[in-house]
Amino acid sequence: MSGNTTLTESSDPPSPAGPDVSTGFLEANGSSLTPPPAIDAGAAAVYGLSTGMLGVTSGFDAASNFPIDSRIFRAVGGASASYFDDLTVTSSTLPVGTPVTVRFVFDLGFTEGVSSTLDQATSSAQISSVAAGVQGLAAGDNRIFEALDTGTFIQNGLFLAPHHAEYTIPTTVGATFSFNVSLASSSEGLVRFTGTLGNEVNHFSNGWSGAGVSFGGEVVGADAELVSGLLAGPFPSASQVSPTNAEAAVPANPFEVPEPGSALMLSVGGLGLAMRARGRHFSSRHLSR
Repeated sequence: MSGNTTLTESSDPPSPAGPDVSTGFLEANGSSLTPPPAIDAGAAAVYGLSTGMLGVTSGFDAASNFPIDSRIFRAVGGASASYFDDLTVTSSTLPVGTPVTVRFVFDLGFTEGVSSTLDQATSSAQISSVAAGVQGLAAGDNRIFEALDTGTFIQNGLFLAPHHAEYTIPTTVGATFSFNVSLASSSEGLVRFTGTLGNEVNHFSNGWSGAGVSFGGEVVGADAELVSGLLAGPFPSASQVSPTNAEAAVPANPFEVPEPGSALMLSVGGLGLAMRARGRHFSSRHLSR
């Protein structure tokens, strides 16, 4: 919110070079501005498609810095990762056209937290999946969303215990159909100073959101398998889907702190306003504060 400037600094590519390559962590920290503001935001997407893993993360830290800097800033981090493939049902024993059922399985790991002395910050994450035109996972039904300004907190679908989901589709041996799974996360917060002349108060905000999914599929009760066009080989098996792999798919987030905003509070002196925060850390099998 300072001339609508977008700052991106990264030596890593913004898109993966292969099915098992991360984008790297892309960052915008305002170091090229004068004076450099106390803001930082970043995001990353991680791909492990050969083993059925996909992950995203985003986060930010921001603080106002009056009287050195009187500008208003909104720090924003956002990431999305999608896997699109054409899957074929193959069999060495069943004739082409034999009706079969395909089952897709998902486990989710995630982390989310947000804080702001102005209550102007949000964080969110969501997952969706479609196979052969069947909406197995709808983003609106599988998400977490927190907005401090309105007090909104939504958590549903895979983001609720046991963080496991499955769906099936009917098809036939020899058929090829499309498959997609997508993850997205975002975090943002606004910072400025408030108060009267001589009694100015600086404000801060911190937030993060990350998600990782372990996914796979299988042909149910038949001598057949799924072959991936993108991977030029077997599609990840449903048997390898696990909470452990889901947790491993969640990318590291440097903005995540044990107590939301506390690290930044210590680094910015003279805030003069108690933090109002609502933060959670989730995993695919447990909840801790």
